Amino acid sequence: MKTLSDILRSIVGALRQALVFLLLLPVHFYRRCISPLTPPSCRYTPTCSQYAIEALRKHGPLKGLWLATYRILRCAPWGGWGYDPVPEKFSFFYYKKPRFEKGAEIMKKEARDIPSSSRDMKKGKNFFEKEKKFLEKEKNLLEKEKSQQPDASIHPLLTPVCDVHTHSLPEKTGSAIVSLCPQDFLSLTEEEKEGNLFAVGIHPWNIENDGSEQLMQLKTLLSGDEAKRIVMLGETGLDKTRGAQPDIQRSVFISQIEMALSLGLVPVIHDVRSMQEIIQIRKSLHISAPWLIHGFRGKPEQAEQYLRAGCHLSLGVHYNKETLLSLPAEEILLESDDNPEALTTLYEQAAADLGKSAESLRQLVDSNIRRLLQNKFAFS
Repeated sequence: MKTLSDILRSIVGALRQALVFLLLLPVHFYRRCISPLTPPSCRYTPTCSQYAIEALRKHGPLKGLWLATYRILRCAPWGGWGYDPVPEKFSFFYYKKPRFEKGAEIMKKEARDIPSSSRDMKKGKNFFEKEKKFLEKEKNLLEKEKSQQPDASIHPLLTPVCDVHTHSLPEKTGSAIVSLCPQDFLSLTEEEKEGNLFAVGIHPWNIENDGSEQLMQLKTLLSGDEAKRIVMLGETGLDKTRGAQPDIQRSVFISQIEMALSLGLVPVIHDVRSMQEIIQIRKSLHISAPWLIHGFRGKPEQAEQYLRAGCHLSLGVHYNKETLLSLPAEEILLESDDNPEALTTLYEQAAADLGKSAESLRQLVDSNIRRLLQNKFAFS
């Protein structure tokens, strides 16, 4: 027989679920009806709705609402900074901003009038003692954080990343995101993996049978110890001219997209004559997390369709100049794909088209990659 406490607990649980459901209704309405109408400058905002849904489901109405509000407040105006996973453990201020020295603030405090009375002198003495303790504590924390940061020459998160998609290990460790199939990734030595960034996935050209065994291998890899080296999922996608049967390609592609979403990974997408189908799949799955369309060669009008759908574009050596010039600065991403020797030429040509120096373009691309993959970069 149920006790009074059991009955009350059931009632509270039901009310909690009902409140979560009511809070989710406007979020779903926004994602399905309002988000598709927003201009490209607002395309990140749906990530906040995805975050809100997961936060409410994971932490309940009150905590979830707080986390969602806090996430939105951290966004840049008119858009966020990429997919930011909901924390497993609730904390009011789980997002820790980098510490900065309080020099200017402390100087203002110390510039106050000198206390005139003995009582004020005592207060002043106590104030400066507290300030001294605060400074010592802050100094210790800064030294501790500095000591924990690895050497910039070998740590991938501190090395400028100028190639968002390649199939070859870069000359400079950590300067590119290397896309491999699971088998090729596992065949690398520890020395080859050390310090490098990877994307791992099943290419539509390489699907075997129905792809189920490869999907299982990929899932195992992404849930194992090696997952810490993997910052993106791919290369996956659809190809109307080559590879497995269209229905098998579609099934394997959707499975990888769902896998990427559950792990907070940005998928690298191969698109050959499949743009409308890829956009349709994204809409049908109600996905707002970012996707990267690699090797984009299309016209500005096609680029606009992808941007409106919430995707990002990476340009290779055969890019369309008009498309490059039409992209907002924060959307410019470059890749070498299967021709790493051409990366320098690519930067020189793109920089000339944009009226920039190659070095400033490298800095811009590095910044854009880090923004796209913020939750994978500890020191972005």
